[in-house]
Amino acid sequence: MRRLGSRGTVGALLVSLAVLTVAAVPSPAAAAPDKEIITNDDPKAGTNIGAERQRAQEPLVAAASAITALDPKRESLGGVRLQVDDGTVEVYWKGEVTDALYEEIKRQEDAGVRIRLDRAEYSGSELTAAMNQITERLDSYPGLVLLVPQVEGTGLQAYVKDPEQRYDFPIPVTVIPAGETYLASRFADTPPFWAGAAAFANGGMCSTGFAVHKTFFGFETSRGVLTAGHCDKPGGSTFVTGASRVIGSSAGPLGISDSSYIVGPSAGRMYDGGVSTGQFSKAVVGTVPNFPGQFVCTSGAATGAHCAILNLFVGGISFLTGGPTFGITVGLQVTGTIAGGTGDSGGPVVVSANPFAALAAGLMDFGIGGGPCPAGSCSPMFGYVDINWVLASNIGMSLVP
Repeated sequence: MRRLGSRGTVGALLVSLAVLTVAAVPSPAAAAPDKEIITNDDPKAGTNIGAERQRAQEPLVAAASAITALDPKRESLGGVRLQVDDGTVEVYWKGEVTDALYEEIKRQEDAGVRIRLDRAEYSGSELTAAMNQITERLDSYPGLVLLVPQVEGTGLQAYVKDPEQRYDFPIPVTVIPAGETYLASRFADTPPFWAGAAAFANGGMCSTGFAVHKTFFGFETSRGVLTAGHCDKPGGSTFVTGASRVIGSSAGPLGISDSSYIVGPSAGRMYDGGVSTGQFSKAVVGTVPNFPGQFVCTSGAATGAHCAILNLFVGGISFLTGGPTFGITVGLQVTGTIAGGTGDSGGPVVVSANPFAALAAGLMDFGIGGGPCPAGSCSPMFGYVDINWVLASNIGMSLVP
């Protein structure tokens, strides 16, 4: 996992901060795991520790999704944020409030979800247009490493290497020093491969992401696992486990999502719990949208599972690989411990409200702040690539059921 070094407290960070491949495809029977299905219903094991809070946020995620669907082009909607502990969804709206929004707010409040409506200075589409304008003129913004929209619709936040540098942004931007930047058993997985296991290539360790496949008119043409794109430089890498078993070879980076597709046998499960000790597995049964205020868990091969991670920003753009990486969500471990570390890149970010299954939220990408740990470097704050962005930007790709 890459890391953005930073000074100051966590509180300061809060405010500062397709080529179609036709391959031999295993039959459904052959695709089933040929290894022991490890499970654990201990409510305090791995991502299970966050189950109660993540169960409580389910109606808020549904409400936020329904409100977002009213304005899919974000022409008025500036942002949405969950306040899970309060059972509230904050909605920031620019301009005249529509009857449809008022009606949806009433439906949600009748169902027990509180909605707090406030004014946005900029709509989501205006924020996106400004971010794209900055991206297209990246040479004019030296040292820019991360760009995120403010959920209140007040402008953007930019993390930069040199805070003394003067920039000419098209809309109001809060400039934050990013500091130093660097790239950031599970260890001996066997086919079919699961998410959250060690994957070695190009002299470094990363983690496997979710099992995916490509289909064409309903027929599976290939399958494999995802990982972080920066682990697959310059592309076409062969990834192996810690026991030197070949996982597969990359079909190349996937567009502008800092993700890569390793073609090989895979199944829709993920490693959970610790590393080497206390580990178990869960089924991955679908995806979940990402919102600010939502709680997620991580499960990388280097540091294991971590929960109580609060999404701060969604829809960001990072520039740590030289070009833009879209679909970035930034989360913070609210208890002050770590969210992930070196070697976790590509690993799964999930929402899991029961002991046997998880919903895919994203792929771990880079760390922000933190310091040394047994894995190398660990961070309480990290950025991950939204799995919905990865799948939507790769025609014919979906999670392995």
